[in-house]
Amino acid sequence: MLVNRKTNMKSVIFITNEAVASHCGAMEAETISKNGASPKSQMSRRNILVTFLALFLCCTSIEAQITPTIAKKLVNLCLYENQQTRAFCNTVLVNKTGITSTAELDEIYNSLHNRIDLAEEITYRIYLYMGDLFPSNLGDSFTSTEKDIMRKFCEQERQVRLEQEQVRLEQERKSEQERQVRLEQERLEIKRQARLEQARQSRLEWKITNGTLTISGTGVIPDYDSESTLDRAPWYSERNSFTNVVIENGVTSIGNYAFAGCSGIKSVTIPNSVTSIGIAAFFDCGGLTSVTIPESVTTIGNRAFAYCRSLTSVAIPSSVTYIGMVAFMVCRNLTEVINYATTPQVITTSGVFDNVDKSKVTLYAPANAISTYRAANAWNDFKNIVAIK
Repeated sequence: MLVNRKTNMKSVIFITNEAVASHCGAMEAETISKNGASPKSQMSRRNILVTFLALFLCCTSIEAQITPTIAKKLVNLCLYENQQTRAFCNTVLVNKTGITSTAELDEIYNSLHNRIDLAEEITYRIYLYMGDLFPSNLGDSFTSTEKDIMRKFCEQERQVRLEQEQVRLEQERKSEQERQVRLEQERLEIKRQARLEQARQSRLEWKITNGTLTISGTGVIPDYDSESTLDRAPWYSERNSFTNVVIENGVTSIGNYAFAGCSGIKSVTIPNSVTSIGIAAFFDCGGLTSVTIPESVTTIGNRAFAYCRSLTSVAIPSSVTYIGMVAFMVCRNLTEVINYATTPQVITTSGVFDNVDKSKVTLYAPANAISTYRAANAWNDFKNIVAIK
């Protein structure tokens, strides 16, 4: 087992039985004629001789390392007989040395015995270029031993580079993971700071009494994040203690994920002071059966009431101008939607009511706008559109 000093790769040198036998046979015959040893001792001596001979042959075997002689032959061959491989050689030298003039490149060629690293790089590049033809198609310029050295070197070098590439890719993967973690931490910190600023500017209080969560004061209910256990609404940990939510007058906005995952909520009272309902504000409130949105609200965010599976009725005031994507997705028990807008809200995607059987839902609209609703994108998915009573 030899270790290539340059690549630190192990090269196994195999010794054939015939070679060992031929060397041992002569030595054994000479030993027997002189000493007259017994068959058993003869076998023992034979084994010892085989062992020492194997070690000797291993220690004197040729390393798969490019020598200056091989490098000069290879470069001269490529330099004068093959313009394509010369281009490869030039590329390697330019990348390694930064030299681009022909005279300086030729000077480097002539001093390759001092730059084995360049010789090895050129050898490996030519190996990649020629593929299976290397080194057998290099002609008679090289001995079989030199060709064997080049072949072994390139095979070893290929394995080393593959391993290095795997290490590099793994390092890049870990670096990317670390970068994503940092970005996520930064994102959460930005959101936390924004929420703290919202809370600082707002003067809100909340309490739970007899199963009712009451939020009072002035300002906005801050944005939260249901994906982070450290960034959820403060009442989330008490979500099993209330079934009703009363938001008192003075609250101006319901933030993102404010009540997301509070599946025990059955009713919500939203005051006329609220102007917007944030992203996923009531997402997955599976117990919510009905909701009346006041005339002050202009915006209903993406997924605001998505997965409210018990929701049977929703009233949308004429003040609402924007309904976000999949706002009422998977509200599968909806039986009626009351929309007071004389001009239907523009919905660019039909996903607002995704996974809702609209053939079983009655859409109530102003009497003078029925035909408009029947022609409007998304609203025309409802099969039963009738006038508000």
